[in-house]
Amino acid sequence: MVVGAFVSLYIIPLLGYRSSLINSEILCVIGWLTLSFSEHFIIFILGSILVGFSSGFDYQILTISRGEILASEIRGILSSVITSSYMLGVLLVHLSAIILPWRIALKCCSLAPLLTAVASIFVYPESPSWLLYKERTEEAGNVFFSLREVTAESQEEFKFMQAKQSILRERGVLGSFKAICTKDFVVPFLIGFTLLTAQCVSGCDIIAIYSVDLLSKMSYMSPDVATIFFDGLSIAACIVSSYMTKKITHRGLLFFSSVGTIVLLILLMVISVHQFSAAVFALCLCAYSAIVNVGLVPISWLLISEIFPEPNKDIAICLANGYFNFFIFILAKLVPIIESSGGIVAALGFFGITFSLSIIVLFFIMPETKELSLSEIEDVVRQGKLYRFASYLTKGTAGHKS
Repeated sequence: MVVGAFVSLYIIPLLGYRSSLINSEILCVIGWLTLSFSEHFIIFILGSILVGFSSGFDYQILTISRGEILASEIRGILSSVITSSYMLGVLLVHLSAIILPWRIALKCCSLAPLLTAVASIFVYPESPSWLLYKERTEEAGNVFFSLREVTAESQEEFKFMQAKQSILRERGVLGSFKAICTKDFVVPFLIGFTLLTAQCVSGCDIIAIYSVDLLSKMSYMSPDVATIFFDGLSIAACIVSSYMTKKITHRGLLFFSSVGTIVLLILLMVISVHQFSAAVFALCLCAYSAIVNVGLVPISWLLISEIFPEPNKDIAICLANGYFNFFIFILAKLVPIIESSGGIVAALGFFGITFSLSIIVLFFIMPETKELSLSEIEDVVRQGKLYRFASYLTKGTAGHKS
C-alpha cells in the first residue's frame, strides 16, 4: 500500500487522477482474481501485493480529491459519509467471507473495484488541480464549477488552486521534494502527523483486532457475529458523526471524542483489574468503539485531506499514509509483548497514557477548519502557535549564523 502511494507521485502527474483511478481499480480486480485462483503461496502473495499496491493509489487519489472537490461547508459532512462507505465495504467483505467459500468471497471482492472502474469512466470527473497543472484552464474551470456553486468564495478558491499549480509546474516533482524543508510544509506536516499519532495510540485499530475475540469470549456472541456487530457499530457511529459535524466544530468533535476515549480506556482498565462481569466489559468496549468512530477517526482523515499546503499536498499525504501504516505495524508487534508481560491492563494503560499526551499536544497546535476554504486553512495554520514558534527558531538560527 505504501509503495503504491509513492509510485502514484510519479504516475498521477502523467495520467491524471481519473485515468489513474481507473487503472488502479483494474489492477485491484486482477489482484483479487489472482488471490481467488491461486494454488501456490507465491501466487497468493502476488495477488496480495497487487491489491495493496492498488489501495495505495486509491488512498492517495481519494484523500487529495476530498480536499479539492468538496465545498468547505459540506466537507465535514461528506467526509464522514465517505468513512461510512469505507466501513460498509469492510462489513460486506466480512459478511461475504462468513457466508461464502473463501475463493468465491475473493471473486466477489473483485466486483467493487470493477464497478468503480466502470463508473469512473462515465461519472468521475478529472481533477481540476491536475487540469490546471497541465495548463488546461478552461476545462479545469468547467469541472470545478460543475461541482461547486459559482460564488465569490469558490472563484477565489479556484484562483488559489491555479496559482498553486503554477508553482508546482515550475518546481516539478524533484523541486517539490526540496520544498518539504520549508516551514510552510513542516508545520502542517507536524500537525497532521500528531493527529495520526493520536489516532494510532488511541488503540482504535489495534484494540479492534482483539475486540472481536474479547467480546466472543466474554459473551454469548460467536466471533462471526461479533465481527459484523463491530462493523455495524462503526458505520452507525460515522453516520452520527456526519450529523454532529453540522452542529459543532471539528476541534470540538475531535476533543469530545478524545475525552470520551480516554474515559472509556480508564473504565476498561478498572473493569479488568476488579474483574467486573463480562457484560459490563462488553458494554464499555462497544462504547469505546462507538466514541472513537464518532469523532477521532473521521475528523483525523478529514484534516489530513485539507491541512497540507496545496503545492506539496500529494507528497505530504503519501508520507502520512506511510507513517500511519508503519506505526500501526509497530503497535501490532509491540502491544502483544506489553500484554504478555503486564496483561490487558498494561496494554490499555499504554494506550491511555500515550493518547492523552498526544491529545494535549493537539489541543495547542490543531487549528479549526470547519467551513474554511483551503486557502483560508493555510492562513489559519500560518497564524498558529506552532508556525510562530518555527518562525522564531528560523530567525534565531539565521541570527546565530550571521
